[in-house]
Amino acid sequence: MRAALEPHIASEDRALIAFFRRRVGQAEAEELAQETWARLARCETSGLSTDTLRGLTFTIARRLLIDHHR
Repeated sequence: MRAALEPHIASEDRALIAFFRRRVGQAEAEELAQETWARLARCETSGLSTDTLRGLTFTIARRLLIDHHR
């Protein structure tokens, strides 16, 4: 993980896991959250505001959830 994302991950991890847990089981929620963070780390996020970064995180999460249900 890129060090610049660590504060964002620390503040949003619980919300992201809760987002997934409401839709899939606990084990799958944690796996999907990890994949979300991995994909976010591959994005260019420098200079993004906190709100934009959160929106990008949950956009990735929603897309992963769609793929998961296929």
